[in-house]
Amino acid sequence: MNHLIILIGLATLHFLTGYGILNLFTIKLKLLPRIALAIITGILVASMVPFLLQLFYIPITISTVFGTLGMLTCLLNIKTAIGLRKVRPRLTFRPRLKLYELPAILLIGFMLFVGAWRCFYYPQYTRDGNSGPEPIAAYAIREHTLINSVFSTNLESTNNQYKSPFLTDLQIIYQYAGFPFGSMWLPLLVLCFYIFLYHALSEKLHPLISGLLLVFFIFTPEAYAYTFLCLFDYTNMALLFLGFYFLFRFFRTRQLNEFYFSALLMSFSVYVRSETLLLIAMATPMMLYSAYRSKEKAGKVLLHIAAFMLICTIAYFLPVQLYNNYYLPKGLAVDSMLNKNITNLSPFFNRLSDMTSILMFGPQGKILWGYFLLIFMIFLVAELIFKRNLDKEARNWLIAILIIYTGLALLGFLFPLITLQDTTKRGLFKLLPLMLLFVANTRLLAKLSERIRKWEGIV
Repeated sequence: MNHLIILIGLATLHFLTGYGILNLFTIKLKLLPRIALAIITGILVASMVPFLLQLFYIPITISTVFGTLGMLTCLLNIKTAIGLRKVRPRLTFRPRLKLYELPAILLIGFMLFVGAWRCFYYPQYTRDGNSGPEPIAAYAIREHTLINSVFSTNLESTNNQYKSPFLTDLQIIYQYAGFPFGSMWLPLLVLCFYIFLYHALSEKLHPLISGLLLVFFIFTPEAYAYTFLCLFDYTNMALLFLGFYFLFRFFRTRQLNEFYFSALLMSFSVYVRSETLLLIAMATPMMLYSAYRSKEKAGKVLLHIAAFMLICTIAYFLPVQLYNNYYLPKGLAVDSMLNKNITNLSPFFNRLSDMTSILMFGPQGKILWGYFLLIFMIFLVAELIFKRNLDKEARNWLIAILIIYTGLALLGFLFPLITLQDTTKRGLFKLLPLMLLFVANTRLLAKLSERIRKWEGIV
């Protein structure tokens, strides 16, 4: 019971932090997805606190960590506090749960409980975690610094000590809060991501179909495993999806607050996995084309896109270039890992082929993703055959899928250390929610949703 109270307290703290950021960007959402997005954003802000303390050589103690987090929460909510003086808040939330939603909700709730229990009761046993973030976090709590005794051992056989401090920082915060294995932030983030996904699906579809699609998404075996295996990839997937979601909202509304909020979310995804910066850069032609269709001034457009990329680049520079090379005992030379023969493009096409034939649609694909990729392909082909073209929203999501698909192959080509069965396989997680939103925006499901609603009205 004590742990549950502590978790609720941490979730409340994350919510307040994220709520302040949502207010700063004037992001408008319904109540439940707003709460979910605020908690996700708050978790990401918290994940940077021990890292920022280390950059300024401030000891990482329970008082400095939670004191800094509390101070950041107060600063981020100045606008909220000013607004509360002017406008009296009104809560108008009325739950409208339908009986047909219960089976999906109960099934999803059970899967969430299993993952949460494993995070609470069992230690993390992943190779990448135990050779980097886990021991660094354990010794940081004892020695009050991220640059601790772990680096006095021989680390030549691994490079996990150079990965983002995101995971290490959250392990520190949650162990300071009283969780022995420090992993309970992950089921909290997963729960909030599911809530937001369900909201995003229900914007387009009948809740019955939204629930079924979300169940198919959750039951992809490989991705579900990472809802309790505490690594970077699931969080990176969620943040990149949220970044695209608000970028595509900006394409519709042309509201710059949504554009820069997308930049913030994508910068968080870069902070979690640095190679995501290349994938985001590959999305800039979409931004240019959207601006061209809106007939905006070229100079203004280029300035905003440059600012977008600058925000994401800062999230790459701080942990990868600054921290790894100027704080850690032995730096990380990124250029030494680059492919020296970039004129030979055969490895790029080989990686594309292997991704498709081995990881996605070969025998291993069914083991990794269940029937999820098959469902996506069925709806893609059906939409092209029966409707002959794609809805604008569906087209945006399909382009994002192609960016990630080719971008992962390009990363494997540029950095030979990115192996097919490890980094690339987990990188394919990023495709799953994008495919989910593509399916949700097909005209076939829109028509089916309309018929179900009409039938409901008659009954």
